Amino acid sequence: MKRFFYLTLTLVFALTACNNYARQAVVHDQEETKPQYYYILEVSQKGEAYYASIQPIDFLYGDEALERAKEHGIDITYGLPNDYYIDDSSEEVIVHKISFSVEVISWAYSDMLGMYKMIYFGSDSFVKFYESRGGFEEIPFVLEFEDNKIEKIQEEYVP
Repeated sequence: MKRFFYLTLTLVFALTACNNYARQAVVHDQEETKPQYYYILEVSQKGEAYYASIQPIDFLYGDEALERAKEHGIDITYGLPNDYYIDDSSEEVIVHKISFSVEVISWAYSDMLGMYKMIYFGSDSFVKFYESRGGFEEIPFVLEFEDNKIEKIQEEYVP
C-alpha cells in the first residue's frame, strides 16, 4: 500500500512538473515589447476632467544610449552618467485625458526606508501628487492607455 501511495505521489509530481514546464515554454515564446516613455509637461483641468500634455521620449540604455548620444553631439569618451540617455528631441506634444481611476506608481525616498514605491489611485490623487512635486520636469514616465485615456502612470526611477 505504501508503495502504491509513493508511486502515485511521484507520478503526480512528475505530471505537475511537466505541466509547469509547458506553461513556462509558452511564456518564453511571447514577444517582449519595449515600453514607451513620456515626459508629462503639464496637467490641466477642463470641467471635472484632467488632461496631461505629454511628449514622447526615448529612454535608452547601453550601446543604444551611447550611439544616440554620439549622434546628438555628446562626448561619450568616458561613457554616459548612469549608463542611460534620454532623447527628447521630438517636439510632438500630445494631450490625453487622464482616467478618473488612473493608477499612479512613483518613487520616494526616506532615511528610514530608503527607496520605496508609492501607489496612488484616481485623477484627484494624481493631480495632488503632480502639484506637490511642482511638476515633473525631466522625469520619464511609462504611460498605459485605454480608450484614448491615460489609465496607468508609472515613474521611471532615474538616479
